[in-house]
This record gives sequence, C-alpha cells and structure tokens, in this order.
Amino acid sequence: MIRPIDLLREGRKDDMWQMCCGFLDLSLEQFMTIQRRLMQEQLQLLGASELGRKVMRGARPTTIDEFRKVVPLTTYDDYIPELTEKREDTLPAPVAQWVRTSGYTGKYEAKWIPLSERFVQETEKLCGAIAILCLANHRGDMSKVRQHLKVLSTFASPPYASGVIAGLLQQAINCDYLPSNAAELGFVDKVKKGFDDALEEGLDGFGGLPSVLVTVGEQLKQQAGNIDRSRLLRRRRALLRVLRGLVRSKLAGRAMLP
Repeated sequence: MIRPIDLLREGRKDDMWQMCCGFLDLSLEQFMTIQRRLMQEQLQLLGASELGRKVMRGARPTTIDEFRKVVPLTTYDDYIPELTEKREDTLPAPVAQWVRTSGYTGKYEAKWIPLSERFVQETEKLCGAIAILCLANHRGDMSKVRQHLKVLSTFASPPYASGVIAGLLQQAINCDYLPSNAAELGFVDKVKKGFDDALEEGLDGFGGLPSVLVTVGEQLKQQAGNIDRSRLLRRRRALLRVLRGLVRSKLAGRAMLP
C-alpha cells in the first residue's frame, strides 16, 4: 500500500496532493455518493458483529434509510462493557490501535475507542492533508511540503487522541517534533524546551486544540521576552535567528513576535 510519505520521499508531490487533498475537487453529489457507499459497507460490517447486533437491537437494516428508522441514537453507555473492557472479539473489524479519551465520573475512568487498520490508513492521509493545507498558498501548492519540518510538540502521548493524531502526522510527512524528548516532559516544560530548541533549529509550525494553542502562544510570547542573553551569545545559530527577528520587528515598527 502506498502511503503519503512514500510519495513525498519519491518527489511525487502532485500525486501526494491528489491522495490527501483530492476530495477538494469532488462535487457535492460525488461526495455524497462516496459517503453512502461507505455507510453501506459499515452496515454490513456492523451487522455481522456481536456489538453491532447489540447496538441495533437485533435489527438487520440493509439500507441507510432503514437504519435511520429502526436503530435508535446511542451513547457511550450502549457500548459498555465491550469497549471499556477492550473486547475485540465483539467488534466488526480487528483493532489496529486503541485511543483513550476522557471518562465519566462514577461510571468509567476513560472512554476507549477502537481504530481499525483501514481507519488508521485513512486518518494518516487526512493528517497529510492537514499539513499540506497549512503550508499551501493556493490549490495544488506543494512547494513548502518536505520531510523533517520542525513542529512544536503540544500533544499528549498515545494512547490519548492528540498523541495518536501526532503519531499519524509524523508517519504521513516525517516531521520532527521539538523537543525530541517530549514524551518525558510535562506540558509547560515541553513547550519551554521546544521553544529553546526552535531557536537553534528553527520552527515550521505547531498545532492543537484551541485552548492549547492559546496557552502555547502565551508561552512563546513569554519566552520571547525572557531570553537569556549570555547563553544566547554562546549559541550562534540561535543568536542569528533572534537578530533577524529584531531587524524584521524594527522594520515593521512593532515588538518582536514569537
């Protein structure tokens, strides 16, 4: 199976755009046709599994309209204990990875979500699309997409959802997270060390939940205003970056930005 990183390594950037962002060229009708086909596939898989039969209360809908009529809305409680106990034998497809999210006080410590191999593969392409669209200036622009982009680590570690997404993003484009030992540090120390490394190595971007991005922005602003000048003088590459930033800020008539 060809993955986004394979195309990037081979220099086939147009093909990578098509693989990850080709959905942008679909009409609404084409998009919905694909969605209906995928939903039909899910109905077949779900109906053949123990958990699916439980959730559908014994019904065996064969069409999407029938599914909407006979299957009630569900909550996570309807998937207990199968998911909380990770009972893979009850699921529609083999599990490639389990993802953890927040739990519910008094009921369960965490919500566990199973990801199939196919879902992981498609999500990796989606992560590639996120990176591409963040870097593109126009449709089809792949000029800034490359391996080893420097990305500030603002994610939790797997199996938390943001950590799983971060791992798939790294698989998709082979980016480098700063700091390299992020898994060993708490959030504040991670951002501080990442900013310190970025002064030396450069920084191409960072991402996360809105609340996380606000915190990161505040941390970066604080770090920018509290640079250890004596230490900076001993780090030539970092010093050059700061000097370039100072020149740009003076020319723009503003304070230096992170």
